[in-house]
Amino acid sequence: MFNIQIVLKDELRVNAEQISDFFRTNKLKTIIAPRRSVKGQFRFANNMNATLAVILGEEEINNNLISVKSLNSKKDQIEINTDDEIDTWVRSNVESAYHPSCTCKM
Repeated sequence: MFNIQIVLKDELRVNAEQISDFFRTNKLKTIIAPRRSVKGQFRFANNMNATLAVILGEEEINNNLISVKSLNSKKDQIEINTDDEIDTWVRSNVESAYHPSCTCKM
């Protein structure tokens, strides 16, 4: 399971890197989508078979929240706005699995 960060403006890429560090610290694989249009970034996420899109725009930065959209289901986009909610969400959505050829957790 991993997510793609959709960045609505290039100025927000620094914030996206900080959020990526937070996710990676909590063992959630994340990739920041390349500089493309929003549609192009979602297409990239779809082609990468990402399970989640974390959408980062000015509204999210100004309100200290993240928007999360599930890409594999018809669930609505959710907004998470406190560190505790983000931490709880990450813990409930992170999974670890054994690699098929060995017993090492990934």
